[in-house]
Amino acid sequence: MRADSIGLWIWHVARRLARNHQVTVCSRGRTSGQRLETECEGVAFILLPEDIDRRSLSWSRRRRRLGRLLGRRSRPESPYYLDGGFYCNYIDQSAQEIARHDVDIISLQNFSNQVPLFRRRNPGAGIQLHMHCNWLAQLSYEKLSYSLDRVDYVSGCSEFIVNSAVERFPAMASKSFVVSNGYDDSLFNPNPGQAGRGDPEILFVGRLSPEKGIHVLLEAFNQVVEHVPDARLKLIGHCHSAPREFMVDVDRDPLVRDLARFYHRSDPGYYESFLKSIPSAAAGSRIQWIADTPQSELPRAYREAAVFVFPSVVNEAFGMPLVEAMACARPVVSTFSGGVPEFVENGKHGILVNKGQVNELAQALVDLLLDDVKRREMGQAGHLSVRQRFSWESMADDLENALNLQNGHVPVSTRLNK
Repeated sequence: MRADSIGLWIWHVARRLARNHQVTVCSRGRTSGQRLETECEGVAFILLPEDIDRRSLSWSRRRRRLGRLLGRRSRPESPYYLDGGFYCNYIDQSAQEIARHDVDIISLQNFSNQVPLFRRRNPGAGIQLHMHCNWLAQLSYEKLSYSLDRVDYVSGCSEFIVNSAVERFPAMASKSFVVSNGYDDSLFNPNPGQAGRGDPEILFVGRLSPEKGIHVLLEAFNQVVEHVPDARLKLIGHCHSAPREFMVDVDRDPLVRDLARFYHRSDPGYYESFLKSIPSAAAGSRIQWIADTPQSELPRAYREAAVFVFPSVVNEAFGMPLVEAMACARPVVSTFSGGVPEFVENGKHGILVNKGQVNELAQALVDLLLDDVKRREMGQAGHLSVRQRFSWESMADDLENALNLQNGHVPVSTRLNK
């Protein structure tokens, strides 16, 4: 599985549910037309080809690009990935595979356009739509309503996601619940022997995409080195921008809409902007960027940092790297963003600042870098907090309880007549 938040959620939750249930995961396999079936730690994996859908998506992108050149206006709240045609071949293959396995519960991730096909192919199964983003509060009400009327459970990775959805669709309240992201407590934990060494280091882990606020962080770091000349900044993550239609176009926040400047074809793009934004020579020489680090090596990076920073300028659904850093007893600096304040208590586990505020971010980082006692106290408090709340064992138990799967009992679908 890919080591992004959705891939990690599926992998960790699935293999724990497999201890008491039969679990099958369907995924796009990129297998050049070949279906592949395998098993790992009790979970059956079915990897399906996506060749047809990738070609269709490529043509669709060309048509949309041509439409924009001709001045045709699209509706941001009704993007291409909300339509039934988006990856429809893969979705139909998955729905047929699930029908052959005669499953009781189907858990779909993020894309509500999957629901009608899965319901049609599996009329007796319970369907859960689990959200790792805020699309239910942002996309077309009419199209979402059609899909949501055909699900039995709606869940999200934070209270922010679930509450935003229920506020817009009050009828969902009785079938909505939270199943957070978690962390691997066997991997992410304190290790005094790997504490920070040498110069004080600020660490960021995540996708280097506009919504993560790396451009804000680079500006802030230029101020940090004025007060802490020996400070270093380490960035770990691929410079891969999330599609503009996934986030920037559907968010009403002017701060997020402003990120559109990084997507213009005439603009050099976020990667080049990121490289050009590395501050003056003195500060720039103290910045290290590592594009690819496997999960197994991340704990060392967290432990060796003095402070972990996550300067997101969007309402983050959750923020898994924050939990991983806290699990390693690192103090964190982040923003008042979506689900983040649900587990980062400002002033106790770290410091939260307003989104997009360079001066606030710089001051928070300087305050922590210059205060060894505060860093140690916040790191210990954060570690204790996430250890009690966010292990993957707890997340799997939460899902099992919410779906009422204990003792072999499986709920009867409420949508049998759809």
